[in-house]
Amino acid sequence: MRSICRFIPAREYPGSIRTVKFVLEGRFHVLRQPFYYPIPYLFLVTAGTGTLHLDGRDFPLAAGHLFFSLPQYRYTLDASDDFVYFYISFMGDCVHTVFEKLGISAQRPVFAGFSHLIDFWTDAINRVTPENANLLSEGVLLYTLAQIAPAETVEQRRSESERRFDLITEYIDLHYTQQSMSLDEVAAAFSYTPKYLSRIFKAHMQIGFTEYVNNLRVQHACRMLESTVFSIAETAASCGFVDPQYFSKVFRAKKGLSPLAYRKRYAGKQPQ
Repeated sequence: MRSICRFIPAREYPGSIRTVKFVLEGRFHVLRQPFYYPIPYLFLVTAGTGTLHLDGRDFPLAAGHLFFSLPQYRYTLDASDDFVYFYISFMGDCVHTVFEKLGISAQRPVFAGFSHLIDFWTDAINRVTPENANLLSEGVLLYTLAQIAPAETVEQRRSESERRFDLITEYIDLHYTQQSMSLDEVAAAFSYTPKYLSRIFKAHMQIGFTEYVNNLRVQHACRMLESTVFSIAETAASCGFVDPQYFSKVFRAKKGLSPLAYRKRYAGKQPQ
């Protein structure tokens, strides 16, 4: 077995980072929104899909995505019922320098491609004891931060196919409320066959095209049911569903309630 030697450069980030909480959150939907924390949080999504709403922007989330909350911003999350994530909260006098170096900001709070960390975080949280909690959680945080590419090198390291797939998800996120949007329509827009688009979509997102679109449409429907008086049929059409009955079926499967029952339970109960 050959030896490996790596010279360590002088410390680039003077100061320290200290972890505060290390949590696996499986009951996201009972938490009060909007969220606001006085210190930074790093999240790792382990299951489900969602959308992060931060500083007037929407960022899709799926398993394997990292995302950050920043102390100066409030944010909200719309997510599927199976949405689960880890988080580590932290503080320190070099946090700002690290964020600046890695390009972490309100314009770039989400990072994809970290599914390989899920088992690592899971093993770590299962090993936490009062004696090792600080060292173990700080190790997980620093190891994860070390894998985020600095902002100036991200585009250099991303393949053309990854950048193109980002354009596909951006297209879907902009057009999912249109009833005409379908796998065939999106495939044609990007000169793919539907079969090929379906395959690469599942490979990138870990869920199928239809499930991803339906999650977006149901999240949109929830906001409408909570804040408007449109009929169920009008809500379905506004969210991109052609058939109100199919909309009700999909909505019940994802939320456990019919659209009408959801409206009766949640309308007018938005946090102040």
